[in-house]
Amino acid sequence: MAGDSRLILVGSDLTLVSQSGCDYHPVKTQNAQNAGSKMTVTVKIPTPLRRLTEQKDKVSADASDIAGVVAALDAQFPGMKDRLCDEDGALRHFVNIYVNGEDVRYMSGIETAVSDGDELSIVPAVAGGL
Repeated sequence: MAGDSRLILVGSDLTLVSQSGCDYHPVKTQNAQNAGSKMTVTVKIPTPLRRLTEQKDKVSADASDIAGVVAALDAQFPGMKDRLCDEDGALRHFVNIYVNGEDVRYMSGIETAVSDGDELSIVPAVAGGL
């Protein structure tokens, strides 16, 4: 079956492969232990959003990716998603999210996976000039 995709387990890695003729080609590999499971991450909240978090500067969320973190934050603190995402669910242009210091815009955006113990920082963009 040309174009068939399958998940295979190789050691502790779960790999999505696509079949072309008799050959399989890896598409995506993920640790099988963490595949689809939720991880507890710490989220650093900037001052402008702390009124939503009862002035907490750090909160925890259980999720497997940034979209899940945003949903978990919105469930705990209603209105958070509206501040972070636009109507289409994409991160707002003036909101930057970092996972362990790495900007998610240069990773997989809102679909960036998170691991247990990761630290997320929400940083509103600052503009100005002379």
